Amino acid sequence: MDGYRKVIVNTGLAVFMAFANYNMIIIALPAILSGLNFNPLSPYAFPYIVWLILGYMVVTAAFVGLFGRLGDVYGKYRVFSIGYLVFAVSSLLMALIPPLGTPAVTMLIVLRTVQGVGGGLLMANSSAIIADSVPRDRLGWALSMNQSLGLIGGVAGLILGGVLSVIDWRLLFLLPGAVGIVGFLLTRGYKNQTRTMKLDLPGGLLMALGLSLILLGSTLVMIPGVGEVTVVSLFASGAVALALLAYVETRTAQPLFDFRLFRLWDFSVAMLTNTLVSAVRQGTTILLIVLLQAVWLPLHGVPFDQTPLLAGLYMLPNSLGFAVSAPVAGRLSDRIGSRALTTAGLAVSAISTFALYFLPYDFPITELFVITFFSGLGMGLFSAPNLADILASTPPQYRGAASGLRGSLQNTASAIAVTAYFLMLFSFLYSPLNSAVSSLDPGTAVNPAEVVFAALLGYPPIPGVNLTPARFGEIIAQPFMVAFDEVVLISTAVIAFSAVMSYFRRNARLSSAREAQKT
Repeated sequence: MDGYRKVIVNTGLAVFMAFANYNMIIIALPAILSGLNFNPLSPYAFPYIVWLILGYMVVTAAFVGLFGRLGDVYGKYRVFSIGYLVFAVSSLLMALIPPLGTPAVTMLIVLRTVQGVGGGLLMANSSAIIADSVPRDRLGWALSMNQSLGLIGGVAGLILGGVLSVIDWRLLFLLPGAVGIVGFLLTRGYKNQTRTMKLDLPGGLLMALGLSLILLGSTLVMIPGVGEVTVVSLFASGAVALALLAYVETRTAQPLFDFRLFRLWDFSVAMLTNTLVSAVRQGTTILLIVLLQAVWLPLHGVPFDQTPLLAGLYMLPNSLGFAVSAPVAGRLSDRIGSRALTTAGLAVSAISTFALYFLPYDFPITELFVITFFSGLGMGLFSAPNLADILASTPPQYRGAASGLRGSLQNTASAIAVTAYFLMLFSFLYSPLNSAVSSLDPGTAVNPAEVVFAALLGYPPIPGVNLTPARFGEIIAQPFMVAFDEVVLISTAVIAFSAVMSYFRRNARLSSAREAQKT
């Protein structure tokens, strides 16, 4: 196997497992909480559940920019291998947590945060390692393979979470631990390259602080009892920290990232569209999981405790579509540039997302499979060429930082999207859901957040009301689809805007490659 092909395999393994960890825990929460002797329906449980879902995302989003710069300064392979080690050790420690109730869940949240550090080190440096190791005429293809494995990992996490939790919830952490050890051993012997530059620690900490405060605010807004003043203060403090970052970076000899790269049109367009599309992709995934677990599967008589696994399995066509198109798009982008591919991909994704608007609540499952397949197909056409534009326009000494910045923006958008999509869903769902419930039991009012999260956890969603899954599906179906359609329209508008922006790329990467061939 060629040297660069080994790099593709190892970095692909890293992003697959790092992204799988985003979603594994969502599906497996009922088994994990039961195994730790924690009651998810208790009044104080909600904040713990939120942090179990979002803690990993927050860390990977806030610190991945700094982690990428660490690779530039101290060597990408060295930092990458440390990421594997941190990821493995924290995963194995999570598998050893005893069933102590609330203290056990607290330990799990802390260790999952540490696992996020390892995942962030892997995410930040994998693409940069590929850009340094793979010939330029195969860069698009190599990045497409890496992107494919990352997205497939995200969806595979849903399936792995469901399957492994049925066997033993501790396998959810033993598997990542084993993969981390294998990856760490595979990085041994790689030639490490360091550069004579300093680490811009103030810039890195300001970026991490700013993003952490914003993400903390976006997380707390979902937790009952947290005041608006607290949330707004966190957002404002985060914005101030990022403004200070912009000021400091213009006055630093060796900044965390050369923000002058944003003067390059293709670079800026690629970063903007990647951020927006990442938010919609993560949000739409959450939306579809809720649709399946709270509406479609109960409506068809599936017991609540079996819906998590089936919801994960039903997301497979999306991964298949991405896996089909991404490698082809990567190779084509090396020859024809990125503009046509990224624009076409986003157009396909926009149309397929809009198609969700026309789904009835009792849709044939094959219709959803077709729609999500084409959505994944469009995302595959977009992702690898877009990433190639980002890295090809970045000088080698800043590729780790550029990859980290892309990861920070992408992961921040994904984490915020989880909160934003839930809040939009709850807002649009409140009135129609309570109208439906009051017709069943006059005077009863329900909180949409409690209903949705109970459905996600596989528990009876309306406390005190004994409903069969099919009856619950009938009650929630119409109200949910009202909210679902509103969120789908917003998602479609964001993707369509990204497609228009992508159309105005200048294909600078293709022009540079042709000039290089002439000389």
